[in-house]
Amino acid sequence: MNSLGETITITVFSDEDLEPVWINAENSNITLIGKDKERIITIYGSGWLFSLQNNSTLTLDNNIVLKGYEGNPGSLVKVTDNAVLIMKGNSKITDNSTSYGGGVSIDKNGRFIMQDTSSVTNNVSTYYGGGVYITNDANAEFIMMDNSTVINNRGYSGGGGVYIGSGSKFIMQNNSNVSNNNAVNGNGGGVSINEGIFIMKDNSFVSFNHALNYGDGIVVNKSTFNMEDNVIIYGNKGRFGGGVYINNGSIFLKKGGTINGKEDTENDNRLV
Repeated sequence: MNSLGETITITVFSDEDLEPVWINAENSNITLIGKDKERIITIYGSGWLFSLQNNSTLTLDNNIVLKGYEGNPGSLVKVTDNAVLIMKGNSKITDNSTSYGGGVSIDKNGRFIMQDTSSVTNNVSTYYGGGVYITNDANAEFIMMDNSTVINNRGYSGGGGVYIGSGSKFIMQNNSNVSNNNAVNGNGGGVSINEGIFIMKDNSFVSFNHALNYGDGIVVNKSTFNMEDNVIIYGNKGRFGGGVYINNGSIFLKKGGTINGKEDTENDNRLV
């Protein structure tokens, strides 16, 4: 797909196997829409199913499902170079296993927006970011809203649901949900944020995640975490318990919401 600035809407009428696609024409805008019911697009080959670059936008809408496989060498969607991925209308990214970012990986000013009951689910990373992974120094942004979910993912080294690298921002709002994810051998069962910014507001919640070590719900390392409005962090259980682990001089601004857990002030760390 390489026509400069082209806008294309593709209606998917049946389940399809698709070879990897590069969307790299400047300002191109591609929308995939499922016809009548859930339509599954399974990667045929290896690597990224969609690679977005050069200010391009991919929108998954109306029951489109992207599906991978165990041992795939890439995320299902790669977002980089000012590109944007939008999920809405019950779309899903699911069943992919790779090294970093089982579902989605984001780099170099990429943006990922989830809304309208979309989900990233049942993905695995052997290292960081079972569902979603943002690389270090990416200056990227991940926004969840409108009942979107990151659920049932595994990141073996950390960030079972979401891993945010340095210099990037993660915003949860409008009933978004990070739940039932697992940092199998590391920290941050739901969310791991490192030298970035994390904002929770507008009834979003992080729940029932697990980490082997610290921050079963959220681990915040050298970062800023703003917790506002009626957000809830609860039911996150693991070896050390706790909903939020604040580490290495991080800033925690709690302006509202509820955390179920405990507090540990040893070594200026807080497990709340």
